[in-house]
Amino acid sequence: MFQNYLKIALRNLLKHRGYSFINITGLAVGITCCILIMLFVLDELSYDRYHANAERICRIRTDVDVAGNMLKLATTSYPMAAALKNDYPEIQEITKIVKWGDPVFGRGENHFQEKAVLWADDNVFKIFSWTFVEGDPATALKDLYSIVLTETAAKKYFGNENPIGKTIRYENQRDFNVTGVIRDLPANSQLQFDMLASSISLIEIIGLETLNNWHAFYPIQTYALLHEKNQAEALNQKLPQFVSKYMQDDMAKTLGRTYSVVAQPLLDIHLSAQLRGELGAVGSMAYIYTFSAIAVCVLLIACINFMNLSTARSARRSKEIGLRKVLGALRVQLIRQFLGETFLLSFAALLLAMLLVELSLPLFNQLAGKHLAFSLFSSGFIFPLIAAVVLFVGITAGMYPALYLSRFNPVESLKNKHSAGKGGGRLRKILVSLQFAVSIILIISTITVYRQLDFIQHQQLGLDKDQVVVLPVSNAILENKYEVFREQLLQSPDVQNVAASTFVPGNRIMGTPVRKIPSNDADKWEMTTIPSDHYFIPTFGIQLLAGRNYSKEIPTDMQDGILINEAAAAELGWTKPEDALGKKVEWWGLEPPLTMTVLGVMKNFNYISLHQTIGPLVIVPISYWPNGYNYVTVRISTGQAASALNHIQSTWEKLFPQAPFSYTFLDDNFGKLYASEDRLGRIFVSFAALAIFIACLGLLGLASFMAETRTKEIGIRKVLGASVTGIVHLISKEFLKLVVLANLIAWPIAYYVMGSWLENFAYRIAISPMTFIIAGLTALLIALLTVSYQALKAAVANPVNALKYE
Repeated sequence: MFQNYLKIALRNLLKHRGYSFINITGLAVGITCCILIMLFVLDELSYDRYHANAERICRIRTDVDVAGNMLKLATTSYPMAAALKNDYPEIQEITKIVKWGDPVFGRGENHFQEKAVLWADDNVFKIFSWTFVEGDPATALKDLYSIVLTETAAKKYFGNENPIGKTIRYENQRDFNVTGVIRDLPANSQLQFDMLASSISLIEIIGLETLNNWHAFYPIQTYALLHEKNQAEALNQKLPQFVSKYMQDDMAKTLGRTYSVVAQPLLDIHLSAQLRGELGAVGSMAYIYTFSAIAVCVLLIACINFMNLSTARSARRSKEIGLRKVLGALRVQLIRQFLGETFLLSFAALLLAMLLVELSLPLFNQLAGKHLAFSLFSSGFIFPLIAAVVLFVGITAGMYPALYLSRFNPVESLKNKHSAGKGGGRLRKILVSLQFAVSIILIISTITVYRQLDFIQHQQLGLDKDQVVVLPVSNAILENKYEVFREQLLQSPDVQNVAASTFVPGNRIMGTPVRKIPSNDADKWEMTTIPSDHYFIPTFGIQLLAGRNYSKEIPTDMQDGILINEAAAAELGWTKPEDALGKKVEWWGLEPPLTMTVLGVMKNFNYISLHQTIGPLVIVPISYWPNGYNYVTVRISTGQAASALNHIQSTWEKLFPQAPFSYTFLDDNFGKLYASEDRLGRIFVSFAALAIFIACLGLLGLASFMAETRTKEIGIRKVLGASVTGIVHLISKEFLKLVVLANLIAWPIAYYVMGSWLENFAYRIAISPMTFIIAGLTALLIALLTVSYQALKAAVANPVNALKYE
């Protein structure tokens, strides 16, 4: 019996090659989309699961409420780890991991500015499962100036030599002893580094007094290994007492802060909300749901194609069904036969889909910013999930046609009373409308995402981000040569201005408390703080609403002068910018706090992502910041990037021969803030195009079959004088009505979905009616072109050929 079913299925596939091609291609593209999204989702869900104790590890993080302004931090204060270990027996191990600048390491003549250096306690390898190639994890970070390298970093500095026991030089000041080499971290690791140095070395370099403060939140992350799985929630119940005991002291009251401490499971970090102080990029569960929904929708469109074509072509198989029933076939056997044919076709589509996945995976990796690989057995989930997709396709696409065809009356079937497309017509119309509704939703989403991205790129930030070169530096690199460096840079006509600062807009920026004098203890606000030199304001093109910038002619400016933005002035109670000038404030960036004088009020400018509103910001003298210089920014002349960069590099190499030269552009730094939205837009474009392609394939097949079944009608109409235009209109109008209906379905859904997405931005576009009109007209035009081709082909055919046997 099975062999007979297989022969008939193959015969039908080969006999109707055109429809088989449409069905197989549509299903293959749909399955391809599902597999690609499946790989993406599995990768996102796999973050940090490679650690042996992943389910027992949690990150301790801090929430800080300052006058109702909640700061959610991925970091903790330095003393917190030891106190937690001492107070809570459920913690087996606890370790601190610190990100402290981008230091320069060198060996011989080779020097590199390393952006992936972390500092960790010596027990870090008891918590995380990083594989050692050389060295002993138990002792690798015990000694002062010890460092562990990844294989890539070891090869960069030592080539094929064994690096164990050899040294690399830190900031041209100290030698670090290489005590271990580990395998490169997998891409699905939240923590990423090339070098891991001992934390006692960092304390020796910067001093414990800098870090050892319960109320200072430097980029320090604390990770705990619990004795049992799922203990994080129980630990969280106890942490309020910990906060009361150690953190809510008189200093917290003075700072106006209320703290809470949270134990966050390691496996939740990657897909949780972005926190301040994250050491790695986080994903988004919302994007996982979005991409999964898109994949399912594309696959459903392909299944709808199959259902429509199968039921529309029912008359072609009515005699076969009638004959089988007369010969004793039961309905369940017919259902089994038709489902078997669908599964055979699905399997053929799967084979094609696997080829398409291999061909499209490099492009998809570019779109998604991933390094995915495809193999049926690379993961225990891949094969079962693909099998589930094929099962879903087989049942979804095949069940209705099987039920529909198997119910035919054998007498009517043998008398050929089942005309093409009779019955199921209403359902086919609904399904075609749903196909195009999904496509229209994707088109609207794509247009909206790109309009928002364009808005972001051209939004007036309040500063001039174009033509600004950002050079990462450190005090060790500059060696008190900053003024000389600046003067020599300005000798080129291509360089307009140069500034130095600890932070730059578009990058991570710290916050410190500020309060007005006199004031109550409660009148204190956490304000974003940028320590800088005299030239920050003109270099970034920031407008002053009142007062003045720092002046080199007034030495006290760099001792007690402070600049604030409009938002800071408003928080401190000054309604007009002029009211703030000359007023005293306490800046709590240092202990004891400094009394400073407001020199000027800046117009608000966006120093962070447009996801957030502009908050209060202060600029303070860089001499007060323990890190000193982290960046030198150079404004260059428009159209002179190449010559300006050559001048900057040659000046750098002359003054700092031991330091590698590297740079970024400020506008690129801002662009990176929206990398996930850019990826979302590109993926929407790709999948919208695929959805429309599959929908048009089905529409083409359906229009072709409908034109074929109306050949005699068209012939008679032509004989009676119907024009080609009239016949094209006759055939096309039914399908175009369905596209209009699809718009009515799609528009409210797209409006809700895109409205929800835009709420993630503090500054956003309004959803324009023109977006919906463009999407609707696009779908209508595509459908018209698709259907008109078949309609025109039928309309110009010779009516004699259609009627010669009548």
